Amino acid sequence: MTADILYHDQDIVVLNKQAGLPAYPLSYQDEQQTALNIIAQTYPEVRESFLEELEGGLCHRLDNDTSGILVFARHLKAKKSIRKLFQENIAHREYLAICHGHIQSLITYMNFIAHHPKNKRKMVALGDTKHVYFRGKPQEARTQITPLSYSKLWGGRRHQIRVHLATHGHPLVGDVLYGGQTSTHLIGQALHAYQLKLPDKELITAPIFSDFQAELLDRDFPQIPCQIMIL
Repeated sequence: MTADILYHDQDIVVLNKQAGLPAYPLSYQDEQQTALNIIAQTYPEVRESFLEELEGGLCHRLDNDTSGILVFARHLKAKKSIRKLFQENIAHREYLAICHGHIQSLITYMNFIAHHPKNKRKMVALGDTKHVYFRGKPQEARTQITPLSYSKLWGGRRHQIRVHLATHGHPLVGDVLYGGQTSTHLIGQALHAYQLKLPDKELITAPIFSDFQAELLDRDFPQIPCQIMIL
């Protein structure tokens, strides 16, 4: 597993994380390879500045089996600032995805997203009401999809892209947790965090890895690639 450095300055370090690589260890005794461990070899401050936090300077989430851009802060002030940008949807993120089915026109999905009542690995879409009991508090989320073009998400909830597309009949290729077919080349879902734009920073682009490229080349219509952007 690899995590290539895409960008760094006095505040942050940005990686291109390969699918299958966890962002940070699950415990202080966890010795498996993680993005945090890899980056700390060159930038030890991403861990040392946050000694009481397992996630170190991690500024946002990315599923283990999703590849692409991952941001670590080099000091506490930067972590608080960057996290706020993500929480307030000021950070612009664009994803590349391969989904099942044929989306013919502009579609907007509006669903509250919550934790599955029994499966801790899954999220569920609740329709337009939040007055339903699930683990934790349902969070409002809205996804706008335009085929073969840009799509927009409001909210940035856990598994939002995956659960919204699956709920409406277009699961990601390889996302077996949400009903997608097994991928030929990928170890997980066909989802890649492709671009990031933060205020006062340059546009950061993460090239897709060879396994994602191979999956794209194997797919033909109607299993189309979609571009997804979180505003």
